Amino acid sequence: MEKRVFSLAAGAVLIIIAIPAVLIGAALFTPTDAYIGGNCKNIIADLNNDGYNDIIADAVYLNFGSAGITIHDSLKIALGSNDVRDIDNDGDLDFINCSADFVHIFVNDGNARFTADSSYDISPGLAYGGRVADLNNDGYVDIVVCGHGYDYPANVLWNRCDGTFDIQDIPPNGYSKDVDVGDFDNDGDFDLLWSNNAYATSIQKNDNGVLGEYIWLNVYGFSGSYPWSTFADLNGDGYLDVIVMEYLDDLAFKLINDKSGGFDLMPDTMIRSDFNSYYKSADVDNDGDDDLASRYLNNGTGYFLEINESWPLWMGLGHIDEDGYLDAANCDGYIYRGNGGGAVNNPPDVPAGLDATITSSTLSLRWDAVSDDVTPTPLMKYNLRVGTTPGGNEIMSGVTPTWYANTEHNTAWVLYLDMTAFCRIYWSVQSQDGSLVRSAWSGEKTIIYDPDDDSLGYACDNCPLDYNPEQGDSDDDGWGDICDNCPSTVNPDQDDSDQDGLGDACDFICGDVNLTGIIDLLDITYLVNYLYKGGPPPVFMASGDVNSSRLIDILDITYIINYIYKAGPEPDCRR
Repeated sequence: MEKRVFSLAAGAVLIIIAIPAVLIGAALFTPTDAYIGGNCKNIIADLNNDGYNDIIADAVYLNFGSAGITIHDSLKIALGSNDVRDIDNDGDLDFINCSADFVHIFVNDGNARFTADSSYDISPGLAYGGRVADLNNDGYVDIVVCGHGYDYPANVLWNRCDGTFDIQDIPPNGYSKDVDVGDFDNDGDFDLLWSNNAYATSIQKNDNGVLGEYIWLNVYGFSGSYPWSTFADLNGDGYLDVIVMEYLDDLAFKLINDKSGGFDLMPDTMIRSDFNSYYKSADVDNDGDDDLASRYLNNGTGYFLEINESWPLWMGLGHIDEDGYLDAANCDGYIYRGNGGGAVNNPPDVPAGLDATITSSTLSLRWDAVSDDVTPTPLMKYNLRVGTTPGGNEIMSGVTPTWYANTEHNTAWVLYLDMTAFCRIYWSVQSQDGSLVRSAWSGEKTIIYDPDDDSLGYACDNCPLDYNPEQGDSDDDGWGDICDNCPSTVNPDQDDSDQDGLGDACDFICGDVNLTGIIDLLDITYLVNYLYKGGPPPVFMASGDVNSSRLIDILDITYIINYIYKAGPEPDCRR
């Protein structure tokens, strides 16, 4: 093993590690002497978008590939639950901590420098468990927080689509101890899995952003005290199953999704040893099925073998040295290098067959399922990116940690959007295998909401409901001539008080400057007073420009006199 140490400012240390290849048949994870601290909740994710996964443990450690890993920022894993997600859709991962009575948000500046941005008071309660996901399919992630086993309400923090949140209490369905999120029924939205202290675990179904019906997961012989529950696809069929772990009795129960809204209890109850947890993980041995933290390998059908080594919760797994095998920021504070059981793991196929359906309020996206050299197609996950600029994340961020593919197993996703707000939308999707290796992004597709079929997106079309590809706008008020209710008079508000189709700005009798409904001597007097005696202007200025000269002057007075008394031409105002 080779280790080189470089001095940094303020006593920091840069550790570069080069570890020999691990032989087939050896341990899945080999410890290095790179100490980063933290605990089983350490996080591996690309924090500065350079293509290398970084680490949050006792500090933020940036990964520079062959140049090593360096301490970068003082942010660290805190009590409670921690997560990273792009909460403001600006294309970088922010940090969320749920602890005590608060949810704390730390915003990333794009270079992995984190600043405390806001805190949300969810008292009374102890925010021990929190998860982050887009619960209402608006493209922005929300935060759900449990009450840590006491008679306190759980909360959802709904993203206002700007990285700030509204707090909603959820009536308790028991004393929530923990919460997980996942689309258990594959209907395209994230459901909630509640672990209830002294009550049965339950799933709260999500119906297009409305949290409602509970499905109770009663387990015979389960005391119900101090449970933790997690979603995981135990049998590789593409549907999320449930692990219920009973902390006091050291037991874990496996419930298999029957694909019709129910669950079947597997006959084997797992016994927890040495306080090792059962929790969702990735495919650590690269054999095509999801294993369980902290030390259980899946045989592909939901039966597990306990091995004599352990790895952290799912957030502490990721690719640090980019050899295709999962590494770990492990519970003991050291970086462990993985060998994936010795099997080669190649990136999965890039999704193809991208297609979209649009209404004024929905954007429905679809793509074909992909193949992988190890992970079966039903276990493949997908990560979606939707923006208003090429490669952008402004609508739905594709900047996600690899342990969170934002559409899970789904090959279709619906976003509920005001499509009239966009000129053009760009989108792409990538696949992810069970060992958290991602494909390249698919070729980007573009979408416009164009009801009038003139090839202009709604927000950039000056007559979005009328075909006008030439976009003529004679008065430069932002409304095309074909739909402007005063095409010759600037009126961006398009007000039409009497609903006669003629805008207020031009809804007058030309020459009737005093709005009496007729043109007579009083209009002549009104204009004389306005022009020469400081009188009030015409109510509609255009009504006084009777010769369409774009000015109101003595010639307009003369024009009206000729019209009234000498049978001259009718007033002709430019509207």
